[in-house]
Amino acid sequence: MNYVNILDKTDAYIKSIINSEEFGLLLKIKDQIEVELSAAIEAFKNAEAKYNEALKYGKYHPNLKEYQLELSNEKSKLYSNDLVKKYFELQNGIQKDIDLFINDLTSSISNKFKQLQSIGL
Repeated sequence: MNYVNILDKTDAYIKSIINSEEFGLLLKIKDQIEVELSAAIEAFKNAEAKYNEALKYGKYHPNLKEYQLELSNEKSKLYSNDLVKKYFELQNGIQKDIDLFINDLTSSISNKFKQLQSIGL
């Protein structure tokens, strides 16, 4: 397979992903998340910043456990939202399709490329 065919095939695949219904829904859900969950996102970012700051001092920081628990709680609140779950579900589906395409493309070029493996999570 020559380079022009590879580039054409890749370009066509990228356009098909961008024009797909799943990608459009992913972008819509992303916008919804930014609007509807802005407070939860901000709380998560604040908790993460406090935890990372305390982590610089390790176990010697007096509030490390407290910040770790706060980060865990904020993350579980954010990630348990149905919109966020749907977003990651769509994102994982698109990523699996991309991985399959990459495997097909690399195997058509040469069998010496390593194949991407999915661990099934």
